[in-house]
Amino acid sequence: MNLQCVKQIEKDSILNVLQYAVGPNEISLKKAVIFYQSNKGTLYKYEEKACLGIEIIGETKARICHIAVAPDYRQKGIALQMIKEVVRIYQLTYIEAET
Repeated sequence: MNLQCVKQIEKDSILNVLQYAVGPNEISLKKAVIFYQSNKGTLYKYEEKACLGIEIIGETKARICHIAVAPDYRQKGIALQMIKEVVRIYQLTYIEAET
């Protein structure tokens, strides 16, 4: 899977997908954007189909802050593949999800 790190989140069309993770409230989306802009976390995208935001919380530990897949691409295992790829990239031994 080819995950791309989103560098300029405010200009990226992946915001449309991230909206599914934060809900319809515009303020929640702005908070998520600020979170990634402040380098507290890293947002990855898979094409324009899905995104995964993580926060590193230890040497081999991470927290999933946001995860979303566009409706047309759900039920295809994309979210699981993104998680597996992040585990591989960071060599994680522990991962938790913020709910």
